[in-house]
Amino acid sequence: MTTWNQRRAGRLLGLGLATATLTSAGAVLADDLAVCEAPHELDKYELLRRLSLDLRGKPPSIEEYNALDAVDSVPAAAVQEYVESPDFKGTMRRYHEAMFWPNVTPIKLRPTSIVLGKSKTETAWRVSAAGRNNGYRGNADIDCGSFEQKFFDPAFPGEFRPDPAHIQVDAQGNKQEGWRMVAPYWDPQNPIPVCAFDAQEVVSAKVKGNVAMCNTPLGVSSPECGCGKDLAYCFPVGTAVDGVLKSSMREQLDLLVDDAATGALPYTDLLLTTKAKENGPLAFWKKNLATNYSTSLTFNAPDPQEPILDKAFTDATWTEVDRGGKHAGVLTLPAYLLRFQTNKARANRFRIDFTCQYFVPPEKLSPAPGCDPVAEDITQRCNCQYCHQTLEPLASYFGGFAEAGTTIMSDTALFPITDSKCNSAKPSGFCGRFYATQPDSHNAGTLLPYQFADTHPEYEPRIKAGPRELAQSIIDDGTFAQCTVKNLFYHFAGRDIRVEGAETDELELMGQLASGFAKNGYDMRWLVQQIVSLPQYRRVR
Repeated sequence: MTTWNQRRAGRLLGLGLATATLTSAGAVLADDLAVCEAPHELDKYELLRRLSLDLRGKPPSIEEYNALDAVDSVPAAAVQEYVESPDFKGTMRRYHEAMFWPNVTPIKLRPTSIVLGKSKTETAWRVSAAGRNNGYRGNADIDCGSFEQKFFDPAFPGEFRPDPAHIQVDAQGNKQEGWRMVAPYWDPQNPIPVCAFDAQEVVSAKVKGNVAMCNTPLGVSSPECGCGKDLAYCFPVGTAVDGVLKSSMREQLDLLVDDAATGALPYTDLLLTTKAKENGPLAFWKKNLATNYSTSLTFNAPDPQEPILDKAFTDATWTEVDRGGKHAGVLTLPAYLLRFQTNKARANRFRIDFTCQYFVPPEKLSPAPGCDPVAEDITQRCNCQYCHQTLEPLASYFGGFAEAGTTIMSDTALFPITDSKCNSAKPSGFCGRFYATQPDSHNAGTLLPYQFADTHPEYEPRIKAGPRELAQSIIDDGTFAQCTVKNLFYHFAGRDIRVEGAETDELELMGQLASGFAKNGYDMRWLVQQIVSLPQYRRVR
């Protein structure tokens, strides 16, 4: 029996050349051009290397190679060991990140009204928004002074409102307070000087006769509201908070992938579970920062029915929460909703990843009979309708979630299905963001996901059901299992499984793998083991 060391020596002499000699310096001189090897079954050492690279992301050890010398092929136990190893978790993360594209780095989470940066004189940190500076001091160009604020209004104990008797006032009536040291929530071990107006710890204030929380858009308009205790209502410039949040969103998605792809959960839970893991940064963001939304940025106000953990921003531990409601696995995690910001994009990504279907425009477009070239309903617009008659009904499943955001629009006080105030040629920023506003629009004043629900009666029940119902439908009809087989076969075998077009000789194989996957509780490791055991995987490609 040829050992691995003997085989390695032979390969050094051969190197896939038709004829070659090895010089004293170790260089290969070829008499003929190199030729590709004809398709053939991998020998056991080649197979071990392929399995190790594909399943663990690293080559085998010398000891693992040598262990093959006494056997005829790679034992099934070795494959089992690979898919149960921590390294397999890493390869599955990379596989799914290629599906979900979870880079949310460019996403804007921070309204300017709550961003803290150094003052112009760099005396202290302050909110950079001109409006808030003007509200605090009467002039957007005035910073706090270079003195420590030691006196605070005794009428409001614990709120650190600068005492009016100890504020400098110029001839124009502009105010200038000092700074005070604050331990910021993102780095409590290193206190920083913060302009005292910005560092106020007021929880709520009266605005236009109403009580408004200071970490809301209405509260921000009050000069009594600052950044809260430990600056909890504000973002710092840079990545100390913004970068950590976005990394946490990506890790949150990966943690669900870990469980669904490595056997802790059935793979169907990737789409069906209402549970998710949250760490301190995500919980803190949801409780203190996401409530201060902006209609011009991503809209991330938390769902009032969703549990919010009480965690410090610096708490790196992960705790499982049941998000309930309309949540559906990765499809409603922030990393997915913010990466794919329109309901059409979310539905299209779902269709690609989990049904293996793509929109391919025809070589020549021909308007369908009865179409309208300027139809407001895009399912009826000439040429557009070919894709959108399929896409719009799928997108309606995501209609309960804010586009360019993560908010479930279940708060009927904030998101009534119709709002007469939004039927306007000059709508508010909120109306312009969420409603059909132009008076001549179809169903003007209607929440955008419902705008065409009168002509598409299937939309409303789908909006109310959410994407989990869509996911369940493709699991029930077998599409999900078949698509998972197609995706994994392509990933490991390096080509599409032949089930359509001129060649369908692997259609029965796909059916067997898909049904076995379902019968084995949608265990991803089982399916991977089946695919890497196929002759199609174990041959030179």
